[in-house]
Amino acid sequence: MKTPPSGRARFVVRHRLFFAAAAVLVLLRIPSLFEPHWYLDEGMYATIGAHIRDGHVLYRDIYDHKPQLIFYLYALLSLTGNTLVAAKVLNILAGIVTLGGIYALSRRRFLFGRRATAVALVAATILLGTPVLEGNIANAENFFLPLTVWGLYLGLTRSSRGLLLAGLLFGIAFHIKLHPLFDLGALAVYLLITADSNKERIRQTGLLALGFVAPAVAFILFELSRGTFDLYIAAAYLDAYAYSGESAESYIQQTLTKIVVLLTGLTAAVTVWRKTHNRTVTFILILLMFEVFAAVLSGRVFYHYLLQLVPGVSLGAAWVYRNLFRDRSPADKVTAAAVAAGLMFVFAAYFNSSYALPYQNPNRRLPDSWFAAEYYNNFARHLPSGFADDSYLLFFSDRPLKLRSIRNVLPEDTSSVYIYSDLGWAYDYVDQHSPTRIFVAFQLYYRNDDRDRLATMDELYQDPPQYLMIDETRDTFDQLDTFLAENYRQSGRENEFVLYTYTARATARAR
Repeated sequence: MKTPPSGRARFVVRHRLFFAAAAVLVLLRIPSLFEPHWYLDEGMYATIGAHIRDGHVLYRDIYDHKPQLIFYLYALLSLTGNTLVAAKVLNILAGIVTLGGIYALSRRRFLFGRRATAVALVAATILLGTPVLEGNIANAENFFLPLTVWGLYLGLTRSSRGLLLAGLLFGIAFHIKLHPLFDLGALAVYLLITADSNKERIRQTGLLALGFVAPAVAFILFELSRGTFDLYIAAAYLDAYAYSGESAESYIQQTLTKIVVLLTGLTAAVTVWRKTHNRTVTFILILLMFEVFAAVLSGRVFYHYLLQLVPGVSLGAAWVYRNLFRDRSPADKVTAAAVAAGLMFVFAAYFNSSYALPYQNPNRRLPDSWFAAEYYNNFARHLPSGFADDSYLLFFSDRPLKLRSIRNVLPEDTSSVYIYSDLGWAYDYVDQHSPTRIFVAFQLYYRNDDRDRLATMDELYQDPPQYLMIDETRDTFDQLDTFLAENYRQSGRENEFVLYTYTARATARAR
C-alpha cells in the first residue's frame, strides 16, 4: 500500500501555484545577492542604519526625509556584518510574503479560478522578481508591500478583528514610507461604498482608523521622549515636497490636478458599483486609482514607485483574463479591455517619460528603462569568473568604482572625514560616521534658501573633521569653498576625488 501523503505535502499540493511562484521569484532574485554597492537609496538606508546602531539619534544627528522604520530595519540588518546581502535576502523573503498575500486575495477573497490566479501570480512574480520595477532593490516599497497586501486581505473580511489588524498593518507600513496611506484610503472608500448601512460604515472605518493610529501614537510618544518630535515631523512629512524639486506653489497645483483626476476615477467606480454591484471590479478599480495616484504624486519618475501598483495590477490582470477569455457578456469584455488598455497606458507613459529616457549608462547597450533586459545576461556572463571585475560593476553604475577610490585615498588612521558627494554608501563603505546631519551633497539643494547649507557649515566649523573629501564632479557652494580654502590643504587624489587635510583651527562661523 502506498503511504498517504502527509498533511504538509497535501498543503503544498493544494497551494502549488503559490509555491511555484515563490520558487520562480527566488530564482529571479538570485542575481541581486551579488550586486555591488551601487544603488543610492540602499546606501542611504545602510549609512543611517549604521549611525543608529552606533548610538546616533535619527533626525537629530543623521537625516533623511522618510519615516523611521526603514532606517531601524537597516540598523538591525547592519548587525549581520554585511548589510547589503542581508537586505537583499530580506527583500526576497518580503517578496514571497507579498506573493502569498496576492494568492490569498485571488483565491479566497475574489474566488478567482486557478487560471486567473495563475495570471495574478505571474504578473506579481515578474514585477516583484525582476528589475523591471527595481524589485531587485531592497527599497522601502518592497518592505511595505507585504504589510499592505495582507492589510487588504484582512480588511476585506469586514470582521472587527480583521479590520483592527488591517489598520495596524497599514499603520506600520506608513512608518516605512507614507504611500501605504493610499492603499488604506482605497480600502476605506471601498468599505464605505459597499457597506450595508451607515452603522456598518462607521464600525468598519472606525476600526480601520483605530488600528492605523496605534503605531502613530507609539512613534509620536517615542519621538517626544527623545525631544525630536519637531525634527521627526519636519523630516518625515513636511520635507517631502522639497524632494520633488518643485516650488511649493507648483507642487500644490500639480497635486490638486491629480486629486481631481482621482476623484473623477472614484466617481466612475461608484457608478460601476451602483449599476452592477460587482464587488470585485469595484474594489480593483478603486485600488488602482489610489495606487496610480500614489505612484505619480511626487511628480518624479523612478520605476520603484510603480511597485505599489503590484497588488492592483496583479488582481486586475486576473480579472481581465477572466472577463476576456471566459464566457462573459460583451459588456464585461469591453470593460476588461478598457482596464487592460488603461494599465498599459500608465506603464508605457511612465517608462517613456521625458525624465527617464535621457538616462543611459554608457556601459549598457539599452536605456535605463530597459535595464532588466540586460541584467540577467550580465550576471550569466560573469558567473564563471566572479563579480569583482570592473566590467561587471560598471554595468550597474560607476559608483562602486567611486567608492573604491574613496577607500583608496582615505588614510587608514582616519578619525573623521566629511565626504562631499552624492554617494549614499560612502560613509558605510569606509566605516566612518558623517560629521554633519545631512550627509549627501544633493540634499543641500532641496530648498530654495541656504538653511541646510548654513546648518551643515555650522557643524563643520564647530568640529572640523580630520579630512575633507570632495567629489569634483559635484558642484560645491561658496561657504564650503571658503571653509576649505581657510582650513585645509590638498593631500591626495584618486580620479575625481580630492582629499584635503585639516591644517588650521576653524573659529569662524558659517554665518
